Amino acid sequence: MLRQFFVLALTGQMSSGLYRCIAAISRDHNIANTVSNLVVNWLLIFCGFALSPQNMKRWMIWGYWTSPLMYTLTTLSSNEFHGQAWTSEDAAQVKKSILSSFGSFVTPNWYWIGICALTGFIFLFIGIYTLALSYLSDFRKSISWPKDKIAEVAASDKRRKEKGMLLLPFTPLSITFEDIRYSVDVQNVGE
Repeated sequence: MLRQFFVLALTGQMSSGLYRCIAAISRDHNIANTVSNLVVNWLLIFCGFALSPQNMKRWMIWGYWTSPLMYTLTTLSSNEFHGQAWTSEDAAQVKKSILSSFGSFVTPNWYWIGICALTGFIFLFIGIYTLALSYLSDFRKSISWPKDKIAEVAASDKRRKEKGMLLLPFTPLSITFEDIRYSVDVQNVGE
């Protein structure tokens, strides 16, 4: 149980690092949303659950090995099927056939391989995130006002506040209605 929690905690950190990495590289929420949707599809298709590695074409196997969710799935299945409940001789044969048909690895050392891979993905994504924040410039140029314009706006705001006026970024409009009647027809229930 503790080992599964450890794997799921690492998976949460990995996905957090992945989406931070996407946000830092794209630097715009519209682009980040599009890229993250593509990444979710990549994670789910190539993790080995929806499409087992035996059913993948040879040119698509790179997606299987680069999907961090594959390592999570392999680690969880390795932990589950090499636990105390699967120690009898009959259970060992069932375990092998289930893992083989699922396309997962049969040896118990895949738990630690998955832990190391998830830790590597965490450091990779957070490293890319840090580099992107350090070296990439803003996506859009910020607009700055000259100092004299800022001083002019601040002075006019101060005068307006003293008079009790408010500076609005639009022209206020008002709508009035005259002779409005609201009525509801009520029918007699007894008739």
